[in-house]
Amino acid sequence: MLFQVVLTGEERRALAELIGRPVLRAATDGWAQYLLVEGGCLKVIPKEIATPDDYRPYAGVCQPEPAFIDPETPLPEKERIADGLGEVEEVWILKTGLTFTFPESLPDSEPVKGVKIPGGVRYGPVFHAPDRLQALAQKNPDQAVVELDIAIEIRTARHDLLFYTDSQAYLARAALDKKKPAGLPSRDKIARSWVLPQETA
Repeated sequence: MLFQVVLTGEERRALAELIGRPVLRAATDGWAQYLLVEGGCLKVIPKEIATPDDYRPYAGVCQPEPAFIDPETPLPEKERIADGLGEVEEVWILKTGLTFTFPESLPDSEPVKGVKIPGGVRYGPVFHAPDRLQALAQKNPDQAVVELDIAIEIRTARHDLLFYTDSQAYLARAALDKKKPAGLPSRDKIARSWVLPQETA
């Protein structure tokens, strides 16, 4: 079964509003990411979506969810990422595909003497190029196949700022001018789409 966990048209339009605005500050509170621009503030939080199948009833993914907040709202800033990045020239959405490994039973464990953790089930993501998802869903109709918008890339003349999730952990991450941020799938498993300034869909 194919799940589509992608940004809405409204979210894409909000991102298009960034184009042409100077970036004043990028910051994080450790869970969400903030981009303060002239006349607005973009907040990116992690959003969990359930993607269960018969083998993994509690499976789910996490995507970055962008929204504008009042720029006068005090930012709960834990760490400042950067100031004065320049004017936003382009915004891109990065998409990947994923399936899950087969569930593996875990025994009870005692990582620290006297602290017992009951056994459970473990499975994780396997990333795929998005153009393979239809074939994967047809080949395995009873297993979850997920199309996932995993990152928002904001480009200025000199900088490249990425807000993203790793598909599993419930937090939004940021990377400034990094070629390969930790937690993202490899480039051959990612497709990119450009958010146009006049985008209306």
